Amino acid sequence: MKIARNKEELSALYKDVAVLNVKEEECFWWVEILKNGVVYMDKVYKPIPWNYVAMFMAERGFPPRILKDLKHLRETEIIQTVKSINGHKGIILSGPAGVGKTFALSLKIANKLRNYRVKNPVYISLPDLQDFKSTKELVAESDVVFLDDVKGSLRESLLDFVHTVIYHCYNHEKLLYIATNLSWKDLINVLQEQPIVSRLSEMCVYKRIEGKDLRLSRR
Repeated sequence: MKIARNKEELSALYKDVAVLNVKEEECFWWVEILKNGVVYMDKVYKPIPWNYVAMFMAERGFPPRILKDLKHLRETEIIQTVKSINGHKGIILSGPAGVGKTFALSLKIANKLRNYRVKNPVYISLPDLQDFKSTKELVAESDVVFLDDVKGSLRESLLDFVHTVIYHCYNHEKLLYIATNLSWKDLINVLQEQPIVSRLSEMCVYKRIEGKDLRLSRR
């Protein structure tokens, strides 16, 4: 899929092709090109507007307090770290409370959604999870799962749910993002099952972030 934010990026896509005409629509461009003596029509998408991305992510459970700040980001160390993780790997982001783990991973997902890299994310705050059946249905229809606040004090039902999500994402090749305050060693101890750990190691990049509690610093 071709994506261009503006006419400069559009021109860069077709720098080696004869462009006959360009028609701009709200969400995409129509590009008429001449190639090998034949006229073709190409459809080039624009990034999805931030307000549409935020509305859709809200429907998928992402916290409103996070979504309202998505397009007003500051390039913090944690955001730069998460942005640097490319490819099709999921992310396990570890660090103390308040360093911005949820925001950084939500922003990563928002950018993927905005640029058509994913289409159906779901956010799950484990401390708030009550309806396991409905949440499992959301996970089944999603292509990205964000498990927030995986910690050492998870009750057994939540731990079983985490196991189920990890196996599901692995078997169906879905992106998995996890925010946790646990070190890799402590996370392994919490998950307990070696097959789970093996799958996580294959699916995800583990990153540990240190820093001060940004929520306290804003008071």
